[in-house]
Amino acid sequence: MILWINVQPVFDIRRPLCGTTHDQGTRKLPLNRVLKHDEAADENYILVPVTRTDFFEKDWTWIVNVMPYEIVFVTVGGDPVDLEAASGLERILAYQNLPAYNLLVKKGFTNIDAYPWGKLSLLKMLAAGRADAWCVGRAFARFFARGTPYEGKLVFGPPIFKSGLYIAGTKNIDPQIVNDYRKVFEEIRAEGIVDEIIIKYLGE
Repeated sequence: MILWINVQPVFDIRRPLCGTTHDQGTRKLPLNRVLKHDEAADENYILVPVTRTDFFEKDWTWIVNVMPYEIVFVTVGGDPVDLEAASGLERILAYQNLPAYNLLVKKGFTNIDAYPWGKLSLLKMLAAGRADAWCVGRAFARFFARGTPYEGKLVFGPPIFKSGLYIAGTKNIDPQIVNDYRKVFEEIRAEGIVDEIIIKYLGE
């Protein structure tokens, strides 16, 4: 069973793996329900996508690293915001329970205005001046801005965290499933399919 969060580039990369990698159906679930599936560790669930962090490290089997993942502070115009500058801001937007939010909490930030994943109005709120910055994965911000008036206007601060965006599995997933996913993924990466999909959604 495939459980997925609405991050289309990674989900599209997963599509070529179907049919040869034990794909038995797909369900789109809210993030909080997806994360609860680590409790069903003996079932063969695939999660698309998940950021590899210390917070999630022990709960999932990390199958393939699809693309780099960087957490940054985003503004619309103005100067780039780094970690030091962000500590003095009045209001920072973030998605609840995602790596950017967890990182800010861990670092002691108290100026976080958090919302459930998928509330796409965060970008509009930022552009309207209702917040000083948005802490989010760089790729997510670029994806949300595609085709909007804000495309090309986002200013990214330096990365405050670097990792990868993964296709992952439950903790005790069948090793054969893991091996098959890795084998086919390397094949489509070598064929250039992975890069084509990333460029389609995020640009060069």
